[in-house]
Amino acid sequence: MIEPLDRTGLLQSAAREARRLTGFDRVMIYHFLRDGSGSVVAEDKAEALTPLLNHRYPASDIPKQARELYLRNLIRVIPDVNYTPTPLFPALNPATSAPLDMSECTLRSVSPIHVQYLKNMNVAASMSVSIIVDRALWGLMAFHHKAPKLVSYELREVCKHLGQILSQQVKAREDAEVHQEMLRLAALRKKLLGIVSKAGAIDGALLEHTAELRNLLPADGAAVLFGDKLSTTNHTPSEAQVRQLAGWLLDAAPSDPFVSSSLVRQYAPAAAYSLEASGLLAIVVSREAPLVLLWFRAEQLETTQLGWEPS
Repeated sequence: MIEPLDRTGLLQSAAREARRLTGFDRVMIYHFLRDGSGSVVAEDKAEALTPLLNHRYPASDIPKQARELYLRNLIRVIPDVNYTPTPLFPALNPATSAPLDMSECTLRSVSPIHVQYLKNMNVAASMSVSIIVDRALWGLMAFHHKAPKLVSYELREVCKHLGQILSQQVKAREDAEVHQEMLRLAALRKKLLGIVSKAGAIDGALLEHTAELRNLLPADGAAVLFGDKLSTTNHTPSEAQVRQLAGWLLDAAPSDPFVSSSLVRQYAPAAAYSLEASGLLAIVVSREAPLVLLWFRAEQLETTQLGWEPS
């Protein structure tokens, strides 16, 4: 029995097949992240080209207006970035006295800023195919070629169909991942409830089983504060730092549960331990006792390529 590809394998296979079908020098699959930025999550390319896999690009590279067009037009082609635009005549629609809305037009010109962007990358021809999941723009299949390249109507339709199939398969993989995570969390919850019921008191159980608590979330460390008792596991700030942080959460935290991917922005003392706790999820279960649960995520440092400078 052949095991189905996971999402990473699926995307890489799609990039490879799309390049085989079209003959472009490079095919990338570009995924939009929660903050609007994009990441190259799969790539197939000519051997001589510099790899772009895992490169990140700011949200401004593909502005909101452009993303809305990608939702309406599943495929866009630029056969030659050195084309000469031809203006419409007359400039205003005689029936409406307004410019013609070309949002649905396949042959419309593209932004000169985008054309320059491609030239800076030494790209002479490009094509993009939208990947849409749950009616939202999940990402793009981006095709680049170093020389002008005309893509036939028949081949464009094949690529559009490939993008639709890929959209369906991405959703199926993501739904399967969510289902597996729900099963994992249900098993952990059952285990924790069993521990609590045997212990007879939730606070004592959590203090003794902080490691199991950490496994509920993708965290690098966890802590439980109950009254004057503190239990920590894995990578956490020092005991004094955790107690000080818990005191701030009890007195002044802006929300409950409290969630931050950059704790220092809301809590300046966290600058001293960003390596252990740059991100934090905390829940104040009780203020009287008190009982506070904390999950920490370590700082993630990386060097990324953002956009392209003129060559």
